[in-house]
Amino acid sequence: HYLNHDLYNKRDIRGTVFLDYRVNPEKDRKILIYSHNSETIEVPFQELEGYYKKGYYENHKYIYLKTLYGISKYEVFSVFVETENWDYMETEYDTDEEWYNHIKELKDKSWYETDITINKEDNIMILQTCSELKEYKNYDSKYLLVISKKIA
Repeated sequence: HYLNHDLYNKRDIRGTVFLDYRVNPEKDRKILIYSHNSETIEVPFQELEGYYKKGYYENHKYIYLKTLYGISKYEVFSVFVETENWDYMETEYDTDEEWYNHIKELKDKSWYETDITINKEDNIMILQTCSELKEYKNYDSKYLLVISKKIA
């Protein structure tokens, strides 16, 4: 619905930022947030494209999430474009070890080293948008993922 509607339920080609219906930001250890990207119109997650460059990351290491319950601080630990493996969208993990292996894989895919330590107690947030990088123009699905861990 929010891919083509705004927060006020009005039809809008730009859509809006929205939380995956399967997660609760106050309870779950993974939050998935989505929004559009575009080369031609201004959209909410367009600025995430800055993370393609490590210099941008170095000046934008923290992301703040405001909910009804307060503001949480996250630290970015991985940035990459995914074209074929949608495991990052999973929300259920049977064991802490399975969870840790999942977030380790996400960190290992990062285009650049962030020197951020992850562990099985971490809660993470994934911001997802379409990638507009020319290198991925021939892929049907190409999602820029900016992945961070909760630090406060």
